[in-house]
Amino acid sequence: MEVMRSKSNLWFVLAPLLALLAGCDDGIQQRHATDATVADTITTEVDGVVDVTPDAFEGFLFGPGVTGNLEPAGSKVEATGSEQLDLEGAAVSIDGEQISAAREVTISGNGVDIVPEGFIAVGPAVRFAADAPYFSKEDLTGDGMLNQVWIHLTLPLRSDLMPTNAAPRHLRIFTQRLSSGRIYSAPFSNIQEDLDAGRVTFRATELGVFQLAVAANAGQPYQRHMTYRSITGISMGAGAALMTGLRFPDKFDSIGALGGAADWIYLSHYLRDQGLGGFCNAPAFGANCPPPLHTQEHELSMSFNGWHSPSGEGNGGSFDRTEYVRIFRDLAYAFGNTTSYNPESPYRPAGVPRSELLRPEAERCLELPGTTFTIATGYFDDEYNPDGTLPVIAFCDGEDGAPNGFFDDSKAHDEAVDVLLAVDLDGDGRRDANEPVIRNSYEPYEDLGSDGLASKSEAGYDPMSNPDPADDDYDWLTNPHGSEGNWLFDEGEPYQDFGLDGVEGTSDSPYDFGEGNAKFDYNPNLQKLFEESPRWSLEALDPDALNHLTLYVDGGVRDLFNFDVAGLQLTGALQAAGGNVRMYDTFNELAQLQPGDSYNITRLDFDNLGDHVFMRYGDPYAALPLIEDGDGKHVGSNSQAVQRFTTMFGYLSNLWVNGDYTIVEPPYTTPSEVGSFISPAMNGATVTYGISLPPNYDKPEFANVRYPVLYLLHGYGQGPEDLPITGVLLANFQAIGQWPKSIIVFPEGFCGKDKVDQCNDGLDNDNDGVTDAGDPNCATTPLNEAGDTDVQICNDGLDNDGDGMTDLTDKGCKDANDVSEAECVKGTFFSDHVAYPDGEAPGPAFESAFFDLVDHVGRTYRVKAPEDVTRYY
Repeated sequence: MEVMRSKSNLWFVLAPLLALLAGCDDGIQQRHATDATVADTITTEVDGVVDVTPDAFEGFLFGPGVTGNLEPAGSKVEATGSEQLDLEGAAVSIDGEQISAAREVTISGNGVDIVPEGFIAVGPAVRFAADAPYFSKEDLTGDGMLNQVWIHLTLPLRSDLMPTNAAPRHLRIFTQRLSSGRIYSAPFSNIQEDLDAGRVTFRATELGVFQLAVAANAGQPYQRHMTYRSITGISMGAGAALMTGLRFPDKFDSIGALGGAADWIYLSHYLRDQGLGGFCNAPAFGANCPPPLHTQEHELSMSFNGWHSPSGEGNGGSFDRTEYVRIFRDLAYAFGNTTSYNPESPYRPAGVPRSELLRPEAERCLELPGTTFTIATGYFDDEYNPDGTLPVIAFCDGEDGAPNGFFDDSKAHDEAVDVLLAVDLDGDGRRDANEPVIRNSYEPYEDLGSDGLASKSEAGYDPMSNPDPADDDYDWLTNPHGSEGNWLFDEGEPYQDFGLDGVEGTSDSPYDFGEGNAKFDYNPNLQKLFEESPRWSLEALDPDALNHLTLYVDGGVRDLFNFDVAGLQLTGALQAAGGNVRMYDTFNELAQLQPGDSYNITRLDFDNLGDHVFMRYGDPYAALPLIEDGDGKHVGSNSQAVQRFTTMFGYLSNLWVNGDYTIVEPPYTTPSEVGSFISPAMNGATVTYGISLPPNYDKPEFANVRYPVLYLLHGYGQGPEDLPITGVLLANFQAIGQWPKSIIVFPEGFCGKDKVDQCNDGLDNDNDGVTDAGDPNCATTPLNEAGDTDVQICNDGLDNDGDGMTDLTDKGCKDANDVSEAECVKGTFFSDHVAYPDGEAPGPAFESAFFDLVDHVGRTYRVKAPEDVTRYY
């Protein structure tokens, strides 16, 4: 979520840089699938689809295999020598300082192929076995951040078994778990292909049986409907691109998301437990407790009193407490209040009336008894107010302590939080550092999986050899359909039907919801957010629709919003849904560079990057100077920022194979403008957008040429006027024929400013005879010539936010004394809002306005018409 239009912003970095352009018996054995006994033949389930008949291919020959140790210092175990036959080259290795003790590993041929129906084995099924086959997440760097212990596996590849026209991008890996026998297909992680040697190397987190395969129809033609539209975004816009693109897959050919909210199921859990956590439950009220331990690789820790606000470059803005509060408010405008349910308003907390939001913020933030909105008694909460005797208050925040992002009890706070309530333990009318915030997101439940048992309670549990006997532990890579620990309620899990407040016997409370209705309840606002979450939408997507959609998603290992972690959850869901995903940790891995080579976007073979890509950038072991320069952060270092954007654009535009790749000799024109249109979805308001047209678009000789369109949704705090220069610079790649010529559109997603500035409008607004900069009041109140502390934007007779509505006819105005006509604080999240600033529902339809923009672009510019084209599986 880019907040400030600063030099660390991705686009200001891009502009100058883009311009520069089971073991076998001893001895040799021949094992065929048809040689398997009935006991050897396993009927399994692959992500919900029952397979498997033994593989149809006969002819893999296995040698004796090999046994060796994986050592803490790093080592490799490999089946070498011609006597290994088709097993030759199979290997497992581990980097140094990943494990604390040696592990004995055996590599052998598996008697039965594990490839499901519809796929062709292109290599032997290789069994990698050990007493401890699973590798955990550990703090390997001492910085409190978990790193997954990855092992490197090499499998033999028989290229001669590939179907005609099949290519390396068609390769998939199937894995059979040693403990349960379940077969799954995981994304390739850091795949390295050596086709000459017949080897494929990749990373995994557990040992088992592995086999390379391709789909039986790989390389065969099919008809793909091309819309010639791509929806992409950065940060806030990236999350919106995924939300919109996956809910309306027929509207787009591809989705590109650079550092966005790829999974609100995970992120809501993280924000609740970490961002709103850090307080002790009963009976230890009044103390601060650490938030829950990390469960995900690279997950960053924070608590309500210590929001993550990293120093150095590459963050995309200065994220202080004020900005966090504004983001929380804008999220609630967009999707609803997920911490409290008020049937009268999807924005306001339970019990908070509209009149509270209409009070001047300065009055609301006096932080004194009698001025603070208070519910004296009867507001129950199982965590922090179980008997309902303590007062619950609205509160203000926003003034940072040290370091940045930390709550300072000694300071006054002037930013009304709006969407949260706190338990006022001492009754002084202000929230103190030890006073917790209410988190009524769902009824109490235990995330134990559909069997209702924690793994340790399941029969056969062993922490080393069988840590998940029921095979139901959720893991984005190895078990994305797991129900234990998936941050969702699943039937069979124990819960308490006590309502959102978690306290039994409070069903008559006006602040509770759902008690005693004989079903599990989410906060309805959270349920809505889940149902619009990219991961939820993806899992509900028709397989044919997925076959007509391509995704490119990325995230940094130090992203302050944990968008890396969210992206991993989406990646696992995408693979489980039938997608063939390639995941890369560095751009060098993506390009399969050799030592000494440098990354060059113009030399990438986009065709073989995979059907979908997740790019995880940043070095978890980077030295402090590199981290301060932005390595792995929200925007990344300068080089990472450039590589992120150009790689995404190149990969997605590569879909348009019948585009215009002709070279345009300089000098050439690159038309660019900020335009506007009337949006029916916004009740006739004027909506702005930026647009960058292809090189020489305005020349007569190109008057009949039509182009695909890429929509680029900006980050938090930006506007379309910030981005057209980016499109102009991208035209360089189009002009040299590297990318197909296309139209790039920048929709409006900024609603937090009043665009008419009294000190820059050419009018004498206060009738004192001086105008704009000539009025001395403009030196202290840049929006207001009258010198008022609060600019009465909602009582000046002007359409300050340019939406076609004025003063109280503008729903952004709460009353005549309001200081802004804007419908949110800073960012729309490109969604149809559930509420206006006063909490009244529904709010402005920003997502619907985006589709109005799509229609407008189609009518106004030379857009390539949709068509069916021949593509190849």
